[in-house]
Amino acid sequence: MNDIERRYLLTADTPDAITVERRDGEPAVLAGISPPWESLSVDLGGFREKFSASAFDDLIARHPNDPRPKVDVPFLFNHDPNEITGRTSNGRLAITKEARGLGYRHTPLMTTRGRDLVMMVEDRTITGASFAFTVAEGGEQWTEDDRGNVIRTVTKA
Repeated sequence: MNDIERRYLLTADTPDAITVERRDGEPAVLAGISPPWESLSVDLGGFREKFSASAFDDLIARHPNDPRPKVDVPFLFNHDPNEITGRTSNGRLAITKEARGLGYRHTPLMTTRGRDLVMMVEDRTITGASFAFTVAEGGEQWTEDDRGNVIRTVTKA
């Protein structure tokens, strides 16, 4: 089994990593792009990384009649399973393929954590978004650029 990997995107580098959308009479929505496609990460300990636009196709394009178990993605604060504010299976989180990256829209449950999360993003106390993934077997390519820098391209997560 593949290890779960975590990445963090600062809004300084990826301005649309997380935003709050508010409309009159509707609950607040956290929305963003995480990860962006074909965008090199910071140095991750001897290599940089990018995600191909097809990396999450199996996650988001699964047909309703697919016999495999449903994909259920939780929205966690700091990747803590005790700090969940919604998930795809309850309709509070939607994940979509966007032109710029893997898009998400999350309507947090208005628990104390959900309210705090919205306020901290609006206040810019939280200045980025993180995501977790595993790489599918054969789902990565390792290359070097013309300067000898190692690049990992995730093609299937």
